[in-house]
Amino acid sequence: MKKEDLPKILPVFPLSNFIIFPRTTVPLNIFEPRYIQMIDKSMKSDRMIGMIQPKKTGELKKPDLHDVGCVGKITSFNETDDGRYLIILNGICRFKIMEEVNNDNLYRECEVKYEDFSSDLIEKSNEIKFSDLKMIFYNLKGLFKKQGYEINWNEIEKQSLDQTINTLSMASPFSLEEKQVLLESKDLNIGFHKRMKYGLPYIRTKIAASIDGKTALLNGKSQWISSKQSRDDVQLWRARSCALVTSIDTVIADDPSLNVRINDFSDIDQPTRVILDSQLRIKGDYKILKSPGDVIVYSLQQVHNDPIFEGMIENTNERDGHVSLESVFRDLAKKEINEVMFECGGTLNGALLKQNFIDEIIIYLAPCILGDQANNMFSLSAISAMSERYNFNLIQVDRTGDDIRVILRKANPV
Repeated sequence: MKKEDLPKILPVFPLSNFIIFPRTTVPLNIFEPRYIQMIDKSMKSDRMIGMIQPKKTGELKKPDLHDVGCVGKITSFNETDDGRYLIILNGICRFKIMEEVNNDNLYRECEVKYEDFSSDLIEKSNEIKFSDLKMIFYNLKGLFKKQGYEINWNEIEKQSLDQTINTLSMASPFSLEEKQVLLESKDLNIGFHKRMKYGLPYIRTKIAASIDGKTALLNGKSQWISSKQSRDDVQLWRARSCALVTSIDTVIADDPSLNVRINDFSDIDQPTRVILDSQLRIKGDYKILKSPGDVIVYSLQQVHNDPIFEGMIENTNERDGHVSLESVFRDLAKKEINEVMFECGGTLNGALLKQNFIDEIIIYLAPCILGDQANNMFSLSAISAMSERYNFNLIQVDRTGDDIRVILRKANPV
């Protein structure tokens, strides 16, 4: 279905303690006269109605409504002997209310828009892998088990992935307020939204730093600034990512494997590992090349003497003597890479920041001080006015072991 097929003026059904998500199906028992009238008119036209939660404010017969609901299409209709309607409603797309429309009907209508959630209408069967879905719920396993939920992943895998996510969101042991937040959220699909809108992946950079903002000693040593709990948390962020990106300088200094290592998920599909290496200094004995999964080396050079690199090297455009970050990102987007996470040093982080590519920063602050000669999080030129500073919104602050995890995000990354 296309966005143009959806009604701009939508009959709305405010129903307490009920939420429907796109690509899910629910039965409804209709008995109030105003909603009987709504179903009658809907059946004569497009069979679409909007389900939305009322707030606990406003008049009893006309409560205030949440801003976001979900339009559904009636796919089955039966009338009982006592005049009730039994319908099956299939969720199609989320909507945002612009304003309520005055009418002479018993039920309410609203002018709505779908632009913020237009990706609900796109078939996304190849957007995420099922192993990624398991990772999304990795931290929820204990909660589902505590509430008596048994998750049969083999059966769930038979569904489409977006349908699975929405079904589990509806069935999960969350409060209605929390489910409303899920309904309104674009974060579960934030990389896909950005790629569809701008032709670029969602760019996240991960930084482990001391409380004085240093990421490594002057000699380049950085293992380990952060706690084991923080390093375990990083694995979850890696697993969420479609690609992990680093620089050749980090490869040479730290020799990272840059793969996902989580107990009970040894069979997980590894993110693509990406190395930015302008002058093709990489050698075949680094750990990053030995783990399962794809590796891409973006370089200004085209040929490597070592045959191990055959098929890995992607020649790209140049900017200031280095590979062009924009060219790299647009190429990754063409490869259907939605979310990218950088694990690199201050030089590359500084370039990302100066060129306005960073959508999100995850910083693990460890309770230690490395001194003013240690390496900074971002290598940047001095600024002369506060108006030149780089501003982000504070999204979340949590404790991971002895560290503090801070998540920062652009005001409007998508």
